[in-house]
Amino acid sequence: MIVKYSSEELQMNYSKEEISEIIREYMRENEFFSFKGICSYIFDKANQEDRIKKEKDTEYRGGVKISYFDEIIVSQLLWEEIWNKRLFINFSKNPYFVQTNEIQFVVRNNG
Repeated sequence: MIVKYSSEELQMNYSKEEISEIIREYMRENEFFSFKGICSYIFDKANQEDRIKKEKDTEYRGGVKISYFDEIIVSQLLWEEIWNKRLFINFSKNPYFVQTNEIQFVVRNNG
């Protein structure tokens, strides 16, 4: 067995459509979120569902995180949500937001 002690970026085994559905599910449950927040949610869900591409006979002691490739897909899908007017970016800095250095995405309320 191989043991990796460094933090590793791993790809998920989701199609673009599946990631899109997970994003819409997340948007139904959250009024606002950060990019890191939604990426963590998607990656944790993939990990729980055993949908992460891990090397055979490998233990990851340093932790695993979402790959750059998958972050690009999430970015593209968030932009689709923006273009479809279901989401917008709040450029204001909210001192009460947990991740103050991140831009906040806000789900549009059509009601």
